[in-house]
Amino acid sequence: MNKLAIGIFGGTFDPFHNGHLQLLRSVLNSRLTDRIFLMPNYIPPHKPQPVANDQQRLAMINLVCKHENQIYPLDYEIKKKSVSYTYETISELQNNPQFLNCSFSLLIGMDSLINFLSWFEAEELLNSVNLIVARRPHYTPDRMDRKLLARMTDVSDFNKQATGQIVMIDNQEIDISSSEIRSRRYNDLKKIVPDYINEYINKQNIYNKEAAKQK
Repeated sequence: MNKLAIGIFGGTFDPFHNGHLQLLRSVLNSRLTDRIFLMPNYIPPHKPQPVANDQQRLAMINLVCKHENQIYPLDYEIKKKSVSYTYETISELQNNPQFLNCSFSLLIGMDSLINFLSWFEAEELLNSVNLIVARRPHYTPDRMDRKLLARMTDVSDFNKQATGQIVMIDNQEIDISSSEIRSRRYNDLKKIVPDYINEYINKQNIYNKEAAKQK
């Protein structure tokens, strides 16, 4: 029996923006996964605390899932309420009855891939999942470690039932900074985030205080 191919896209999502959305659509259009779960981090070990609270970030993710096919929310790390290492989270999900007959791929950016071997239990993690990598402005594969280069495969050769593969998707590179959105340095958020996210941000008045700090 074939396993259900699950993509896990974790992040702060403070806020969710069009760069995230474009990546999700590229992965699904490439048929590298059957479903994608969006998982907001509770306390990202390598990032400052988010401006939007847990409920607001999860609400934005729920809006995305309402408007997009094959995309689902996963509040696992928020409910766990502890420091989130990807290796630990994936190990726990693999033992969760909801995902027993599933294979896993992590969706990450090229900037994260370059530093991947510094992650907690990185090699063990890579042996248990695939990595689907999005291109990022100013980051190129020649900066990758040789161990990672040896794992690279083409989209056409990608086996979503297997593990340990790294595949680069042909996504449009969009240079969007969540920190710039939070500080309101973009003149028109409608061009940067989906309309329903923009409406929610304005209704909740999430980032106005953050913008005031930057003045």
